[in-house]
Amino acid sequence: MPRQRSYEGLFKRFLSAPQEILNVLDGGTGSAAARNSLRRAPDLPMDGCCLQPWRSVMDQRAPEVLVVEDAPEIVAYLLPVLRGEGFSVTAVDSGAAAVEAAERLRPDIVLLDLGLPDMDGLDVGRAVRAFGDTYVIIVTAKDTEVDKVVGLSVCGDDYVTKPFSALELVARIRAVLRRPRQVTPMVADQVRRFGDLHLDVSARLVRVAEHEVELTRTEFDLLEQLTSRPRMVFSRRELLRNVWGDQWAEDDHLLHVHISNMRRKLADAGAELSVETVRGVGYRLARSLVAAGTPVAART
Repeated sequence: MPRQRSYEGLFKRFLSAPQEILNVLDGGTGSAAARNSLRRAPDLPMDGCCLQPWRSVMDQRAPEVLVVEDAPEIVAYLLPVLRGEGFSVTAVDSGAAAVEAAERLRPDIVLLDLGLPDMDGLDVGRAVRAFGDTYVIIVTAKDTEVDKVVGLSVCGDDYVTKPFSALELVARIRAVLRRPRQVTPMVADQVRRFGDLHLDVSARLVRVAEHEVELTRTEFDLLEQLTSRPRMVFSRRELLRNVWGDQWAEDDHLLHVHISNMRRKLADAGAELSVETVRGVGYRLARSLVAAGTPVAART
């Protein structure tokens, strides 16, 4: 893997002076030694000898990534790789700065460390979701199953433990961005009603009676899938492919965690709607509620 070796060599040379390498990659002059070392690194997407900001030239807007991390060596490791893969990247080192940046930038992806100096990382994750339909990938040293379940339940669309490979993280970012999100114009303005539960597809809101249910992005996508064809049994493979993409089609545990979290939140809100497990197949909406009354799709 020549590109991976190139990245690793570059990082080994410059981790002792991360600010200088970032200055060069961001279009600054840097020292002659820094510029010469960068030119010697093979297979890196440089713009000749000009050393303009290291990011791919894209016809469309580059996906915006907000890195929330207080360890400068990790930031120095990540930024060149993300920019080299065509992402527009902003890095902050505190929870307060992350909330401010999320409101201002409305990023496509937030890479969220949980161990921040001023705020609990999960609270930061909740806050950034209030500013838009943002993916949150938790990147943390907390690696117990409980930590992962809580993180995915509260705000995470994916969970990566430290130490990690930057190139694997890039692959995970691209996998998250490939998840189907587009809805047709006919579906986009639907409100689906199941008893006291209202699901507004275009606004991405779920209400039980008059109270909003706070679902993560992934939980909402699962509920949207299940309510799109309420009498159908969705196989595990189909839900994984539709929500996460083909590369996750065998990860039943990932699906089970998110379905369980969604069920708990709907039950805590007092929703009549529930999700049934069809043994050996997958999931569907509870037959009693679907049979009792056909859901209404109303134009907003």
